[in-house]
Amino acid sequence: MNDNGPSKGVDVSLVICTYNRSRILERTLTSVVAQEVPAHISWEAIVVDNASTDDTPRVVERFAASCPHLRYVREPESGISHARNRGLKEFAGDLLCFIDDDVTVDPDHVLKAYAAWQTDAWDLAGGRVVADYAAPRPAWLDGLPRQTLNGPLGLYDRGE
Repeated sequence: MNDNGPSKGVDVSLVICTYNRSRILERTLTSVVAQEVPAHISWEAIVVDNASTDDTPRVVERFAASCPHLRYVREPESGISHARNRGLKEFAGDLLCFIDDDVTVDPDHVLKAYAAWQTDAWDLAGGRVVADYAAPRPAWLDGLPRQTLNGPLGLYDRGE
């Protein structure tokens, strides 16, 4: 596991801030290390551990052993703003993408972000957020209009 500071010459940096969510983080890292990125695009993924007391370091180390793009950084000051600021200090990419520790990304996430960034048509972007319930979707949600759910549930879905 590399905790020796940012690498150089990186096109895309993914920053994942986390705190005591190692089980959930495993799913996120599974999708991150499965990125299908052409050789001409360099990328990194930095997990900023916000002073976790669970087995987060070991989880990241296990994934980093098979993915040279993955790096672990510990931020001892508690709070998401401290973790994100640490990510801002650590990233080396020309393009920065923050990813939550409870999401999965498509295998072409890095490629699509890079391709869109190359068009120079935007400065900030967000993506589709679709709920993946750990249990069956609650029945009471089915009767509500989609736009009613977006804010309270943190969903953002404008389709494909």
